[in-house]
Amino acid sequence: MNKYTVSALIAIVAVVAGLMALGHYGLGNDSQARSLQTNMKQIQRSYKAALKAEDLQTLLGSLNEMKAAAAEARTQTPRSIYGEAADSADMQDYTAGMDRLLKQIDEAVDLASQGRLSELPALFDNMDAVKEEFHERFESMIQS
Repeated sequence: MNKYTVSALIAIVAVVAGLMALGHYGLGNDSQARSLQTNMKQIQRSYKAALKAEDLQTLLGSLNEMKAAAAEARTQTPRSIYGEAADSADMQDYTAGMDRLLKQIDEAVDLASQGRLSELPALFDNMDAVKEEFHERFESMIQS
């Protein structure tokens, strides 16, 4: 090998390493799955913050953060069904689950805005049930 071939190989290795680093930080081809994971974590953080909120402003802020993350997550694809057609049954189930969550968040905002705070615990329980149902469904696909 001459010195130009070695230099070219070093440059290629550097580019590949850079692309891998971008993927690691959620900026490369794998960013969709990483962004979905980030959104799901934000939904969970916002849910917990809403449960602990001691005033209406904090509660509404948490619900709005949860809604923004859920709306973005709705447009993404879980790893367990990545590559399936947008109209596949699994994608439709995922989207329907996210739609249910988004509707529940809207209901929570409405209840909180109307001062009907005593009705929120049951709604939060329903949100948690939706999470459990859909996480179980899509996580079991990964394991099978």
